[in-house]
Amino acid sequence: MENSLIELPGEPQSALAAIRAAKRPKTAATEDSKSEPEPLQLTDATQYEDDYASVYSDASELVNDLPPRKLSTFGQNSKNIIESTKKSLRIRMDPQDRLTIIGQYNVWVAKGFVVILGFAMEAGPKIYTIFGSSTHSLPVIEVPRECKGGAEIVISHHYDHLRRLKEYSPLFGRIWNRTGTRTNLKGKENLLTRSFSILEHSHDDPFRRPLVATDLAPDWERLLILLRETKNAKRQKILVCGPSNTGKSTFCRYLLNYFLSSGRASKKGLSSVGYLDLDPGQPEFSPPGNLSLSHLKSPILGPQFTHPILLPGTNNKLVHAHHLGYLSPKDDPAQYIKCALDLDRRYEQQLHQDELTCPLVINTSGWVMGAGLEFLVEFIRFMKPSDVVYTSLAGPANTVGVLRRETEVAGSVFHELRHQFTEFTTRTSGDLRAMQTQSYFHINRKVTDQPQWTPFPVTYMRPLVIPYTDRHVIHGFMSLGERFDPRLAHDIFNGKVVGVAAVDENCPDLPSYKDISTDTIPINLEGTRFDESHYRTFTALPKHPLPYLFRGRKTNTPLPPATTTCLGQALIRGIDTEAGLLYILTPIPESVLASAESARKKIILVKGKLDIPGWAFKEEYYMASKEEREEWGGTVPWLRKLDGGEERGKGTKAWRVTRRINFRGDVARDAT
Repeated sequence: MENSLIELPGEPQSALAAIRAAKRPKTAATEDSKSEPEPLQLTDATQYEDDYASVYSDASELVNDLPPRKLSTFGQNSKNIIESTKKSLRIRMDPQDRLTIIGQYNVWVAKGFVVILGFAMEAGPKIYTIFGSSTHSLPVIEVPRECKGGAEIVISHHYDHLRRLKEYSPLFGRIWNRTGTRTNLKGKENLLTRSFSILEHSHDDPFRRPLVATDLAPDWERLLILLRETKNAKRQKILVCGPSNTGKSTFCRYLLNYFLSSGRASKKGLSSVGYLDLDPGQPEFSPPGNLSLSHLKSPILGPQFTHPILLPGTNNKLVHAHHLGYLSPKDDPAQYIKCALDLDRRYEQQLHQDELTCPLVINTSGWVMGAGLEFLVEFIRFMKPSDVVYTSLAGPANTVGVLRRETEVAGSVFHELRHQFTEFTTRTSGDLRAMQTQSYFHINRKVTDQPQWTPFPVTYMRPLVIPYTDRHVIHGFMSLGERFDPRLAHDIFNGKVVGVAAVDENCPDLPSYKDISTDTIPINLEGTRFDESHYRTFTALPKHPLPYLFRGRKTNTPLPPATTTCLGQALIRGIDTEAGLLYILTPIPESVLASAESARKKIILVKGKLDIPGWAFKEEYYMASKEEREEWGGTVPWLRKLDGGEERGKGTKAWRVTRRINFRGDVARDAT
């Protein structure tokens, strides 16, 4: 890979740094001034908590009118607290004690065993890292009734650069515990230096957020135990479905942790479990827009944005992935079901045969009516799950009736659960997608044994420099959906998030290149046709046009799943059409890219209809001080502040093409 992918030497100068440099008085350049990048000026983290105090204040104001919620039954007293330092806490817990903590922290069990998010941790040398943020229900450390002698655990400080993302985005502000302030602990004034805080009541939170502790309903717990203790583990495949915001992802996370638990807390512990994620809008281990099959050996102990990628050096592995390119299966139903059935086939071939006791948990999207119901029926018929879990008692009655009938025909067991959701949320689904994508692109791709985040904006990251004129490096660019004039490829791909697809060399159905001199589309605005001379003044033809690929007729047909895998996603930072160079940012490890190259895979960058990465353009602006923001004024590239009721102009929203939704027979034929 050394000859094809080049890292830009030195730190690149960001756009805002260039503006600052332009406003300085011009002086004679020296050797040092030519090579020194603009230094980052980082201040204390508490400044950013104060700056963003009012960004998400509505929910905080609402919580003042609510009665305090009991979050913990564990009492902080001299009997239970064995040792307390600035960075750690050693405590003794009795059976049935519950302890709720917000923040990032490590847990070591010195005696007995505890359960966190359904995963049983026994006494031993292993240390687990937990992430409890206000964006989701907080994890609870519980001592089961079976642990007669109680448990003794050590909770220690854990800090990584994920916490510093709040300096670049208000979405990450005020989601952890507060640091840098004084509190009264055992009658003394101490500086809060820990990365975690114990919460006994919801009003103990200094930010006054509507915090909720994770609490499973009795029917959820009974079903989790039943599925874990089943005797048919060799053929266990569990399909979880239900309407949006009913707890599907939470149930899947608990089920995966239940399967991986072992020892006294569980009569049957498994060494691994498969996870088929078919929710492109809120995936668990990948950025939005992907469908994936994962092989897990370690528990899930945090929200999605704390593990947006599975690194090759960890216990949890990515088996295969497809880039759907959309946030909902509604945008391309045929491709969605093809990718889903292909991933299930790979589970049968790679995991089920190699790991005889590796069950599969399947998470689906919240689309349960119309064509969404057709998908679920096809999944039941083709995947043949042993159990189907529906996370709602509120119907719709037609959906439940159809699913019951299909599971009975397939010989599966149908389970219906009461929905479980957080009453108050501080982030929307769109916010969580942006947080997961931002977290994904801040992963340090040179560290493969554990996730590590880069402590600076993406504008300060050194991009990969790729000669896109060399077809052995980049085979081409694809844009899913509607056809466009290839002469606009530079503007369409620049600054966008794309899927990095690796296609088999012997793929019989590769898309073809489109020549910009012959393949053009007349451009019309309000019925007026641009002539060629007018168009050339509007968009100059590049010296090295992008190798644009097209497959199909009126719309660009996606790549075939059987011969394609998605290595990850990339952010196109810049395109130099004069030199034929592409500048991209990606957390895909170098070993993964090298493996694809050694296998002679053809790399195609695929652009779908994902959210525009507005967070990437605003990171440096949010990091700047108030004085710098005023100094920049309206000169910040790509950004414009809307005043009052000002609305965005026409054409700023994504153009989505409605695709034909196949009937059941068509879907079945396509799948075969």
